[in-house]
Formats: sequence, structure tokens, C-alpha cells
Amino acid sequence: MLQEHWAAYYRGGALVSCPTNPEPGYEGRVRQVWEAFFGSLPAGAAVLDIGTGNGPVALIAKTVADANSLDLRITGVDLADINPHRDVPDGPSLFAGVAFHGGVSTEALPFSNADFVAVSGQYIVEYTNREATLAEIARVLAPGGTVQLILHHADSIVVQNAVESLRHAALVDRDEQVLNRAARYFELAAGGGPASETARQALIGSGKRLEAAAEQSSNPILLDFVLRSLTALLEHRSRLTPGDIATQIERLRHEMDLWQRRLEDLAAAAMTAEDMQAFADAAEAAGFGGIDYQGLHQAGDMLVGWLFSASKA
Repeated sequence: MLQEHWAAYYRGGALVSCPTNPEPGYEGRVRQVWEAFFGSLPAGAAVLDIGTGNGPVALIAKTVADANSLDLRITGVDLADINPHRDVPDGPSLFAGVAFHGGVSTEALPFSNADFVAVSGQYIVEYTNREATLAEIARVLAPGGTVQLILHHADSIVVQNAVESLRHAALVDRDEQVLNRAARYFELAAGGGPASETARQALIGSGKRLEAAAEQSSNPILLDFVLRSLTALLEHRSRLTPGDIATQIERLRHEMDLWQRRLEDLAAAAMTAEDMQAFADAAEAAGFGGIDYQGLHQAGDMLVGWLFSASKA
């Protein structure tokens, strides 16, 4: 289910892989640490970006390489069925020279030993079997090669937003049952009468309560999505058959289910300080040295993740 959601999400063309983040790409301090990492690599270095999604980190690598004549050889892999050249606006130009491979597990990378000088990854390793992923990163890195990762922090704004969106999902589904009310209204609307009006008022009441919750939220992205989707159905109802409407509501229900599962996985994958120490110990056991990790802050004091770096002994 998680892979299905990611594949659908990336086909939409978004660069940033976190729906709680309003930015079109990674900027600020996050971008700076990636620019410093890629800018420190030798010319011609082979770079592997794991969990690349639609390639925001790979794109930073390419931008740095182009600006500094580094001629980095960049490969991006993801478990989902990705195609940034096709799906991202202006993808063929943005990612010229970057190779992408979908259907690739970080626990079983399809590359030879010591193929890469550097490995990058943002919000990916924490979802995987961490020991297996670290072993694979160590295997494909050349001696002296470096790895830099950004991982979800249990106390980060990203996780806080995910938890809030999960509360909103419960409000939509469990408390308001707005999709059931929408389906009931559309079923009765053609016939009119008291039952239709009762269903309409129930749907309007739910919509107003969801709008009020969105106005009070600092992260109303999920509620806005549901409200926009239902508003579009209401506006186009006269041009849709009952079957079309039922199909659209089921698609919305399915998308909500996938979104909720992804947010649950995000919250579960987020790493505490104890988790990061265990991760650092596992990295050492996998053959890494120079291990360092610290909280990564955006826009001053906004915690967005853990920054981890190490080199292969």
C-alpha cells in the first residue's frame, strides 16, 4: 500500500516528497547541507541517491555539479515506480544526464561493490531495515566514500504535521463520516424530496465543521484536499452520471486510505535520540567511521530531521 501511494504521488510530478511541506523543493538549511555535501566531491564522482522519489536531492546534486564543473555521475533509485524525466515538469531538461531506476530496494541495491563515491538519501533509510540498508550502502561505496542522510526526527515539525493530519483524517472519516454523507446525498439528490434535503443538510453541516477545523489548523492540507474534492463533485454533479459520482467518491476514499497509511508509517519511522544512537552503532558495525549526527533545523529553530554523515573505512 505504501509503495502504491508513493507511485501515485510521484506521478503527480511533485518534487518534495512530504505533503506536510508547502515548499516546491528543498530550500534553506536543508538545501545548504546538500550543496556542501555534493560540492565537496571530486570531479567525475559517481553519486547514488537512495529513495530519490522525483529527484529533489538528485537535482541539487546536478545543480551543484553544473555550477562547479564537477561532472558528477548521478543515479537515483526508489522502491516506487518512478520516472522523473516523464512526470516532473520540464523533467528532461532538469534531469539531463541523471539516471533513475524504480522498483529498487535499498536493502538489495543492484550495483557492484565500490561503484559509488558518495551516497545520499532524505527521509528514506528510517523506513527500511536499517541494518540491511547500511550494509548495502557500505558495499556499494568505494573505500573512503561518504554518505549523508537526512532522517525523520521524532520531535520534528514534519512529524508534528503528520500527527495533526492523522487527527484530521479521523475527523473526516470517523467523526464526520463526510464521504458516506456525500455518497448518501448524491444517491438521493436526483429524486428530491425531504430525504434528499436531510442528506444535503447533513453534508453541509459536516463541510462547515471541517472548514472550521481547517481554519484553526496550522497544517490543514488534508482537510483542504477533502473539501476541494467534494466541492468539485458538487459543482460538476449535473454533468456526471450516478456511476461517475460513485467512482469518484470511491477514488477519494481510496486516496484518503493511502494517505493515512503513509502518514502512519511516517510517524512510526521517526527516530528518537536513542534510535539514532543505535543507528550510529549499526553504521560502525557496517564499517563506517567518522560518524556524526545532529538535529537539523530550518529557518532558525524549526527542527526538520536528523542529519547523519559517515565515511567508509
